[in-house]
Amino acid sequence: SKEILSQLENIIPRSLATEIQEALYKMDVDALQRGLEKYLMQTISFYDAANESYYHGMIVGLCAMMINSFRITSNRESGNGRYDVQMLPLTKHFPGFLIEIKAEKDCSEEQLEMLAQTALQQINDRSYSAEMQALGIKSIIKYGLAFSGKSARIAAEKQARFKDALQKQMELQVQKQQERQKKQQEKQQEKQSQKVFVPKTGLHNDQPMTTVTT
Repeated sequence: SKEILSQLENIIPRSLATEIQEALYKMDVDALQRGLEKYLMQTISFYDAANESYYHGMIVGLCAMMINSFRITSNRESGNGRYDVQMLPLTKHFPGFLIEIKAEKDCSEEQLEMLAQTALQQINDRSYSAEMQALGIKSIIKYGLAFSGKSARIAAEKQARFKDALQKQMELQVQKQQERQKKQQEKQQEKQSQKVFVPKTGLHNDQPMTTVTT
């Protein structure tokens, strides 16, 4: 509702919210990470960021400020499970977004990066994009967000449209065929180079040697 959004705007500085939203839309992972960590540093204490539900609410709040362009849903069934956040574009020429959130305490940078990859992989493994695909959304951007305290890491990918994927598959087939032809040519050249060259001599192995006596 407008009342909730008004409260969110008082909590989240408009300039920072815009920065995060632009990074999300442009798939600028570095800028998105900086924006989220800046928001965490400015708005929460270390003890507030204790579980996944806190970060979930934070991300839903940020996404909800984009309701003029997207229909925001959370914890809904799609594919083989329930996604955390889905942003369904109100016009089909916009991309759709799927966001999966993970959180753990006291993670190292490496562990946090792996957690973000796990979140992204879950979107693919459970086919969360099924609903948007059925609605004809041609471009879907997927985000795996991982949080630990005031740190964030992000993994992202853009799902190829069917035509793009088909073209890529055809290009790979052509490439493999060219590689096979190249290998066959190399084998033929190798066989030709292996032909034995026998030098001409005055004697042949099957001719007996003769001796001359005086």
